[in-house]
Amino acid sequence: MYAAATRRARRVVRRGKAAAAAVAAAAALAAFAVVISDGGSDDTDLATGTAESTETSAPSGTDSVPTSTTTTSVAVVPAGVVVFAGPDGVTITGPDGTTTAVTTEPSSSAYPLPNGTVVHQAAAEGSPVYPPDPDGPVLVWDGTASTPLPTDPDATPVLLDAAATADGPVALISERIIGAGRDDTTETLVLVDVTTGERTVVMSRPAFEAFHSSGAVLDDGDVIGLYTVDASAFLARWSAGQSGPTWESFAGSEASGTLVATADTSRVIDATGSPSGGHTINVAAFDTQTGQDGPGARITVPAEAAISTGLFCRARLDDGTLLCGWADGPPVAVDPAGTVGVLDGPRGSLPVR
Repeated sequence: MYAAATRRARRVVRRGKAAAAAVAAAAALAAFAVVISDGGSDDTDLATGTAESTETSAPSGTDSVPTSTTTTSVAVVPAGVVVFAGPDGVTITGPDGTTTAVTTEPSSSAYPLPNGTVVHQAAAEGSPVYPPDPDGPVLVWDGTASTPLPTDPDATPVLLDAAATADGPVALISERIIGAGRDDTTETLVLVDVTTGERTVVMSRPAFEAFHSSGAVLDDGDVIGLYTVDASAFLARWSAGQSGPTWESFAGSEASGTLVATADTSRVIDATGSPSGGHTINVAAFDTQTGQDGPGARITVPAEAAISTGLFCRARLDDGTLLCGWADGPPVAVDPAGTVGVLDGPRGSLPVR
């Protein structure tokens, strides 16, 4: 099946929490601080303490995992660059813990590249969702200044990802033209070389009220995209020059999460809060080569973690630990057992590495 339309799915969160609540949340999380290691590799697991746990049933298509009922200390995030994008701008934390400011302008997203550049986009003022809607050009920071990447002047650009490919570092941009109706509203996914500015169109189609909400660039330049059609979410693999997706798979109902993809596995990460203050994070997994669904996971974050608004996770470590942001507190790391640790990043920022 080739779905011709998708509408964005974004998590709406309450803003303007009382200062006392935010301070209390930060204090509750501070006991579980996470630091950046000086050594190790990207494959190093996140070390955790012991925790009482119980088994929970997982949703169809996912594996059951232990659920932490008591948060415990989280020790180490593997060495590497972590970029934070949020209301205070974009900052980089290096392996030695040093911090560099890319911009102080409120930002919707930012992605680091191996060549030291950072691709980022500002946040729309007054956006009612978290993460905030993007606004303005897609920018590339070269270590000293940010310059805009070339995009269609008639379209609204939205940065979805940036990654190194076999042909060089690229940014994945959704270019959206909002027309009067279904026939003249379109979306084009474009890969833009951050060094040369060369543009490669991956796909273009009608998209009335239905754009990609998340995307990921693979090493070979293909793109995995997440979108919603008629209250159902779909994943698709796109290759430049093809008339349709290589494959398309059903990814759930009204998925409002994010996509994290590797050459082997593509995962849709969707976090849902509960009245008790806890969170359930469903991780659906798909074979990147075929689109076949595989074993996923359900992670339960206990109410004791004091995360008062929705979690949004844009990064996953090799051991299954998720790096997440939320509107009213510092970014966090959540391991597969639900153990929560604080990342050393600004309040309300989203971590990506």
